[in-house]
Amino acid sequence: MWEALLAIRHFGCPISDTSADVPGVHVQNLSKAEINGHRAKRLICLRGDKIQIDQFESAFRDHEFVKSFRRISDGESRQAYFTSEIEYNSDNPSILNLLGSHGCYRDSTVSVQRGIEHWGVYIEQKESLYKLIEKIETLDNDLDLRKCINMGTISDNPPMDSTAILTRLTSRQQEAFETAYSLGYYESGSDITMDDLGEAMDIHPTTAWEHLKKAENMILSESGQRYFGGNEPVEQLIP
Repeated sequence: MWEALLAIRHFGCPISDTSADVPGVHVQNLSKAEINGHRAKRLICLRGDKIQIDQFESAFRDHEFVKSFRRISDGESRQAYFTSEIEYNSDNPSILNLLGSHGCYRDSTVSVQRGIEHWGVYIEQKESLYKLIEKIETLDNDLDLRKCINMGTISDNPPMDSTAILTRLTSRQQEAFETAYSLGYYESGSDITMDDLGEAMDIHPTTAWEHLKKAENMILSESGQRYFGGNEPVEQLIP
């Protein structure tokens, strides 16, 4: 079994297009239910400043493939939930449709920011993964294979559950990590400081540091359990 992380700019997709136009909003595509054909109903969570969430809502609703978009939570917090109905055409199917047609399993939650959809997928044959990548790219989408690992035989070691991690982080901890990441804090040679993070979050730098460290501890602990908790070696694939 192979585990891969695909970072996709899906041109023509309402979520990817609107996210690129409103980069300050973090989108989580939580669930999807097929209605018929290329039409699907989705549960979406938006996180960000209220003004930016409102901007996202307006732009998303105007997208040609969006048939409905309804807020199901109050509009006063930095997190809002929506249901939407999206209808793709056959020339530009959804990524989920392409994953299914190539025999892929996927993580339950898809994270989207700055127009990039992050898909965690599992597939039995790496050749099928290459065919999937080729198909996505032939539809004029941008794709970056961020990770591809041979998981070997499935063991009893607990997998890393990104959804579970998110539920254990407070909204401020998640915001701190996402903000630090988007500012380039983790890039090699970065000069981003806690002053920069605190300013971006509109809080004191010390408070920003506390939120970030708690988020990092949770994420790194889960990652360590996932990648180093078992006895089987992990093979890195460079396609």
